[in-house]
Amino acid sequence: MQPAAGPMELTIYALVVGTAAVHLACKGYLFSQNFENGGRWRGYAPGLQKGWLWGRTVDLSDTQWREFRGGMGLLAAAFTAFAGASRLQRALAIWAANVSALLAVRVWEGFKFGGISPGLAYLDALRGPMRWEICFNLSMLRVLSFSLDLHWRAQQAQHAGASLGSHYHHTYQQDQPGTPGVLGHRLQAKDPQSGAFDHEEDAARPAQLLRKLQAARWRQATPLPSQADYDLPTFLAYVFYPPLYLAGPIMTYQDFAWQLRQPVKLWRRHVSQPCGVTEVATVTTAAAAAAAAAATQNVLLYAVRFAADWACLELVTHMLYFNSVAKHRLGMWFKPHGLQYGPMETALTGFWVLCFMWLKFATIWRFFRLAALLDGIEPPENMRRCFANNYDVEGFFKGWHCSFNAWLVRYMYIPLGGTTYRLLNIWPIFFFVAVWHDLEVRLLAWAWLICLAFAPELLVKRAAASQRLAPWRQTAMFRQALICRWHAAVGLAALNIGALMAANLAGFVVGPEGVRELASQLLQQPGLMAATFLVFFSAVQLMFWLRRREEQEAGC
Repeated sequence: MQPAAGPMELTIYALVVGTAAVHLACKGYLFSQNFENGGRWRGYAPGLQKGWLWGRTVDLSDTQWREFRGGMGLLAAAFTAFAGASRLQRALAIWAANVSALLAVRVWEGFKFGGISPGLAYLDALRGPMRWEICFNLSMLRVLSFSLDLHWRAQQAQHAGASLGSHYHHTYQQDQPGTPGVLGHRLQAKDPQSGAFDHEEDAARPAQLLRKLQAARWRQATPLPSQADYDLPTFLAYVFYPPLYLAGPIMTYQDFAWQLRQPVKLWRRHVSQPCGVTEVATVTTAAAAAAAAAATQNVLLYAVRFAADWACLELVTHMLYFNSVAKHRLGMWFKPHGLQYGPMETALTGFWVLCFMWLKFATIWRFFRLAALLDGIEPPENMRRCFANNYDVEGFFKGWHCSFNAWLVRYMYIPLGGTTYRLLNIWPIFFFVAVWHDLEVRLLAWAWLICLAFAPELLVKRAAASQRLAPWRQTAMFRQALICRWHAAVGLAALNIGALMAANLAGFVVGPEGVRELASQLLQQPGLMAATFLVFFSAVQLMFWLRRREEQEAGC
């Protein structure tokens, strides 16, 4: 049992964190005023442009966000039209679009705008901001997913000694009295490489099997009924699926193909029996309509969630210009000329840039996921937890770019040995992640820093869960030391937050040199370091309390 902090103690921690948050916002706003109209350093921060909020400028120094923000209206209109055409008649829309494009290419020789009007000839020299090679890293993940899913399916079919198709076909059929259906199949096909489920065990529990039909994990790990389902048209539709092509989220091939094959969800109700067996019953038409209305409501709520993310990002970029400060190293350049840029401003830059990054990616990914939801495809959610609500490396990457994390687990982590060789396989995995993003030294430094922070964390967690310590956990000495262990764990988690922030700043914001500069400045201010540790310590206490609440709610 973990000792729970009392209400008074939690209140103190909340006040510390709340005071720190208000201080960060106010101090950051006042610092950004230096680059606003009337400020001494107006015009010296590249990337600031005229904004629409309260007459302030907006920080558009981030190229990715600037281009997405500028084209978001056009993308929204395009995906709205795509979803409408797809729901109206998907096959007809696909054929009409492709035949029209083919005819247009033949008539205008590759869409030569000069052939339409001499006044449009200048458009022929414009390639556009999004070239195919920019999206190739995402396409490569999809190609690998298709290839490995097909390979593992062939392996499972060989091991099973029978066709997988009949089993998965019957999975989606209504069992009839006197016919085997799902209950009659005892297929013993389990591939530890792919993380597939044991279908013999599932066959004994039909209610659990039907629940897995709803889960993305089931779709990801379950081979399709026939090898013919791994065909070229489905592969191309998967790789070039418009809502997810530019930025994701990343879906596995089997997840995508299962949703194309069975777009209608299975709705069920559970009837308790005296013997404890759950009976799955077919719902009425009215209940199915109510379920469909609930699904529509969920999509609308997700649209509201995306709008809230966008509004927060607009507020941050209109009020806080730290992305421009970090990207162009303004503190280093202008400090000798009078700009106040000490350890506090350096720490502010690191925090608010990470905040901007989280909001930017959350907004972009939720925009494209919303487009897919409107089309009837449900991709994974990429941002499940705020970046500031994490105290360990493992939890951070489970909540940041979740779809990529799930892809890495399925196609790299498990094949490399899973938990058995966790301390070893994190190194090639994070090296791959760094190279996948780009070939830059700062990303390789990020990978090594993450692994160096991750390895001690894994060792501590393994030691804490070791069975060798089980007898000692039952002693009076252990119970007396529990409070000390609790606060020690909180302190280590607070230090872990600092290491995690440093690694992400080195990899994606200011580079290794910027992190060294930040560290050197903080070492000159022991009082600021102590205050930072106190805030992190209090924040971890609140995070532990939140995790305990989440576990209690999940248990209910």
